[in-house]
Amino acid sequence: KPFTDLFTLFPDYSIFIGVTSPSMVVDEVLDATLRLKVEASNLRDADLIIINTDGWIIGDLAVRYKIRLIEAVNPDFVVAIHAGNELDPIISLIGERQVLIVEAPRDVRRRDQRTRRILRGLAYKKHLKEAKIRLFHLDGIRVEGALNLNGGGKKFADKMREILGSEVLHCEERSNSILLIVQRRDLLDWKNVKAAEEEAGKRIILLQKGDERGLLASLEDPAGRMLGIGMIQDIDFKARSVRMITPVSGEVSRIKIGWIRLDSEGNERGLLLEALSMR
Repeated sequence: KPFTDLFTLFPDYSIFIGVTSPSMVVDEVLDATLRLKVEASNLRDADLIIINTDGWIIGDLAVRYKIRLIEAVNPDFVVAIHAGNELDPIISLIGERQVLIVEAPRDVRRRDQRTRRILRGLAYKKHLKEAKIRLFHLDGIRVEGALNLNGGGKKFADKMREILGSEVLHCEERSNSILLIVQRRDLLDWKNVKAAEEEAGKRIILLQKGDERGLLASLEDPAGRMLGIGMIQDIDFKARSVRMITPVSGEVSRIKIGWIRLDSEGNERGLLLEALSMR
């Protein structure tokens, strides 16, 4: 039936990215968009597929990203809705594709960051409706994303504990940093942290127990299909379990932890760690 706002609909298929801006997860967004296009193409009643892209358009990185997106999905038409000449850098690089240029309606106000945050909060609450507390034991469940809880790294964690003189609850090595979770950051001797960085040859990123509370996450079934979202309440690193508020009731094979943190009301309260590279 007709609708006027996508907010009123529930998606048939979703892919969780875990952050609101595509700027630091470009490859992941491109891959997800292609997967969604394939899913939409397989629907028998899909006469027309419209890919509504994000609003990141300013700057060289944004332009290159949009061109990569267009080349990846290979659309029959590109519809450019803009005010003034803001999309000219993108349009000039599209090449031989058919481009329909439409001026944005003057009476439609652009949403500022505060408005966008409020609308996202409404969406989180919608998808967390009738949520209950579930405890997931991580044996047999992959946990990836902002935190990777799939085991390993114990030997390295023991080394870090020895240097820091403090218990390390979780340790994971990333491309350009080491992520450590401890009980309390303020009890660490920062000379020891510096020594740990010298030993590892990488920057040490420190989180403390409790920083995981409120993190948004997706839950997937054995086929890799997203079942819904949840909000982390607690991670027991020793018992390897995650307590989460979620409406999902079925079997879960994968949890992807995002970077967005919510308060108890489901409103955004920032990111887990804005300075940490997501690659």
